[in-house]
Amino acid sequence: MECDVILITGFGLEYIGALPFLINHNYYKPIYMTLPNKILGNIVLEEQMNILKNYYKFDLKKSSNILDNSEIIIDIKYMQPFNIKDINVCAYNSGYSLGSTLFKLTVGVQNIYLGFNLNHRKENLLDGVDLNKIKDPFLFITNSNYVFKDDVSCKVRDADIKKFIDKYLGKKMKLIFVIDYSRFLELALILNSIKNKKIVCLSYQLKKFIERAKSMIEWSGSKALETFYKEKSNPFEFDNIDFVECKLFDYKQIQLRNTIVVFFNEDKEDQFIKESKSKRIYEYSGKIIEQNEESSSESSEVIEEEMDSSEEKDFHWSNFNFETWREKTFLEEEKKQLPITEDLEYEIIYGKLNLEPFNKITDQSQNIFENGTLEIKFPLNKKPRNYDNYGETCDLNSIKMILQGSEPQKVVIIPDDYESGKMFYYSFIYSNSICQYYVCLNTLNLSADTSVSIVNLSEDFLKIDYKTIGNDNIAQFKGKKNGNVVEYLGKPADIMVANLELNDLKKKLIENNLKVETNGNVLIVEKKTFLKLDGNELYLEGEHSDFYYYVRNILYQNIAII
Repeated sequence: MECDVILITGFGLEYIGALPFLINHNYYKPIYMTLPNKILGNIVLEEQMNILKNYYKFDLKKSSNILDNSEIIIDIKYMQPFNIKDINVCAYNSGYSLGSTLFKLTVGVQNIYLGFNLNHRKENLLDGVDLNKIKDPFLFITNSNYVFKDDVSCKVRDADIKKFIDKYLGKKMKLIFVIDYSRFLELALILNSIKNKKIVCLSYQLKKFIERAKSMIEWSGSKALETFYKEKSNPFEFDNIDFVECKLFDYKQIQLRNTIVVFFNEDKEDQFIKESKSKRIYEYSGKIIEQNEESSSESSEVIEEEMDSSEEKDFHWSNFNFETWREKTFLEEEKKQLPITEDLEYEIIYGKLNLEPFNKITDQSQNIFENGTLEIKFPLNKKPRNYDNYGETCDLNSIKMILQGSEPQKVVIIPDDYESGKMFYYSFIYSNSICQYYVCLNTLNLSADTSVSIVNLSEDFLKIDYKTIGNDNIAQFKGKKNGNVVEYLGKPADIMVANLELNDLKKKLIENNLKVETNGNVLIVEKKTFLKLDGNELYLEGEHSDFYYYVRNILYQNIAII
């Protein structure tokens, strides 16, 4: 299958991880992305390659700076339209990370919106999606991970994180925060406001990442810009955070207690665990009950405690084999390039540590609590409230507001995993949604056999008497096309027209506070009256009562004589 163009919506590894492989295998078509996605995405790739070079042999020079050096990558700005053949494209802020993008594609008179991990709420780093920019969507394409998010405001989330830090650092413990580059700036703005704690960030490329981010302040939101203009300081200075370049992420060099350690999670959870065998790592992604008060926790963060030094040798990371997740179709030859991650689990992609290795560690940690009991449960199919990825604050109700408020005719869900895709789909199907929802499990083909051309109208069209059907204004006329202009020739005999689109009828009924269910081509209104569409004929069935005539009068609003 040929690919004419690639649109990049973010700079995380899940967005740009395949680009080195494509570019080094002679992909030559345009790749469009915002400047932050290009610059910061290149740093994320370098971070990944610096880790993997310890385990695989590949040409580091060939893959280094691949986004900066590639001629096929085209920088774009927000709200600056450009054309790809006969498609007009415009990029908007999606609210997830610096430079993250919601694309609007206009084909003829139809608008298609494409965006992942949308966030409509204002955060410390970014403003949310501007809902006023989403106009007349025919099709909206997004992903499904919103169903795992809790309805929590940015203010509440920030306060909870600080309470968590005060609680555990007050016990002279050391905290490890696991996060990916896409969400680091949001977390860093929170941590930098904590003045009395030691905060250390470990990474290969973080210093370079911060320096480049400082020059992209214009891509941030109103809160960060207010700091920049009013206080005359760059919000990305992070004076209270130490950035340490460390090989193989040897965080043991941070010996101080009462310390916050930020560890970067670009698809390297397995390596993190294997290098941490000299420590006890607890990942609170499930329900944890501990009778040992000293080590109990109600939070969802990663907590690290010292092990007995006698146990350290048995758990050294070098005693274990390291394996990287990558596409199954890649052959040995492709290991020379950057190994690409596979979307195996929601937890892996969005900064949450894989649960499987932790089962092994926690089994061994039972011996610590000789005088108490430790019960650990990891419900794999349900994600409780947590902030381990400091994700955007867009939850299921929020994405419903975005989609139902913008009123697209069709919504295509690209599932992050089977369960979230299914839950997302049915949460809309069983609600009073007026859209048609689809789950894309393979390839989405948006091509059409018909062509659309746009023409101008002569001034005589201002004389037309328009009639209203639902939310549409329509009129009948005679005309002829003269070049690129349609000339008005008068009004023909009257005709009756009706809108028989079930989604529009359903919307009209819901607007009148009626409960409507859909069963194929039948609308069930308050379980009393039935609207059945059979070809081009609409039937209204039910007991002839005041309610029946009330529904009929609503339907008459979708009929006009023009």
